[in-house]
Amino acid sequence: MRRLPVLLILVAVLFVTSALVIRPRSQRPGPVVLTALETPVDRAFDGYRLAPLAPAATFEQLVGVAAIPGRAGELLVYTKTGFVWNVARSAASEREPRLVANVAASLPAELTAEEGLLAVALSPAFERDRRAYLYYTAEWPLRSVLSRVTVLDGEVFDLATEEVLLEIEQPVVWHNGGGLAFGPDGHLYLGVGDGGGIGDPRELGQNPATLHGSILRLDVSGPDGYAIPADNPFVGDSTARPEIFAYGFRNPWQLSVDQVTGEVWVGDVGQERYEEVNRVRPGGNYGWGEMEGWACYRPRCGPEAFDRAHAVYGHSAGDCAITGGRVYRGSLFPELEGSFIYGDFCSGRIWRVSPGEPAQAWLLLDSGLPIASFATDGAGELVIVTFARALYTLGRGGIERVP
Repeated sequence: MRRLPVLLILVAVLFVTSALVIRPRSQRPGPVVLTALETPVDRAFDGYRLAPLAPAATFEQLVGVAAIPGRAGELLVYTKTGFVWNVARSAASEREPRLVANVAASLPAELTAEEGLLAVALSPAFERDRRAYLYYTAEWPLRSVLSRVTVLDGEVFDLATEEVLLEIEQPVVWHNGGGLAFGPDGHLYLGVGDGGGIGDPRELGQNPATLHGSILRLDVSGPDGYAIPADNPFVGDSTARPEIFAYGFRNPWQLSVDQVTGEVWVGDVGQERYEEVNRVRPGGNYGWGEMEGWACYRPRCGPEAFDRAHAVYGHSAGDCAITGGRVYRGSLFPELEGSFIYGDFCSGRIWRVSPGEPAQAWLLLDSGLPIASFATDGAGELVIVTFARALYTLGRGGIERVP
């Protein structure tokens, strides 16, 4: 039986039940069985746990968090259904969340599969320009929309100021991607999926003449629209869209731009056998739909023609869909410095992978939670967003079972 794409799994879980049932330890996956086509995994670091964060943020279909520059005690939390809330970061705070945006009217009337509000990012100059960026699904025709709005002094998103920057028509409801992040270069990076369908039937992942299956890099610093950064790798190439930074992705659900090195990291959801962590170079081709992980997806694919995934894991231990991920640059866990932290939606397991070559992965903990995304707060500390209607942060002291 073929595995469903990641957000189909997410939505199925949400619509069947709004309550999380944590598997008893006896029913959780057993030890990982590695193959030669997977990254070696060690459990070198023990003693991590997930600690509850922002207890008032108990919303259904949570998909992401954005830190607010200059407001260390607050976070923006957004849901797939189109709502953006300002919540107090402190686990002890009882302040009620403040609704700052509702874009539900821009979304399809009935959300299915991977549709909805998928990403929110604030400008790196937010304290001066008050700009917020949204990535969501619209219909008639079905399309992914990147837009920009002004945030008023009261932190409310002024939807009357919305400017649509980019629209990408989608053939079906699957594989819309969803990663949206600014790099230290000031440019906006966006992950776009391959347009959906089993095995990339339209062969869009290997077609840089389209924006599908790609990481885009845009200069949004101007007064309107966007510009193409002059050093984008396909500028001047008539066979490729100049917005593309790298291509060959299936469904890049979340991405992270290292604020120290500028490197782009992506968790790319696999089709049937393997999940990928990609350390993305400008102009890279990461193989989908010829490759899945380090294996040929199509016969006689020629792996030497593609950029190799940095780390790969399979489904032998109950894993099924990678949730990327953030490069850790906080101060509480010096041993994680510079590592990419990622997880799996189905198993709830969380790993770190080193940036060095060859890649080495470490299993940090088994949370048992359906992890929707990772984020960082204003101090660079991890925030784990779950479909369990809750946010968590990384702590020490052994695995803590959470309600």
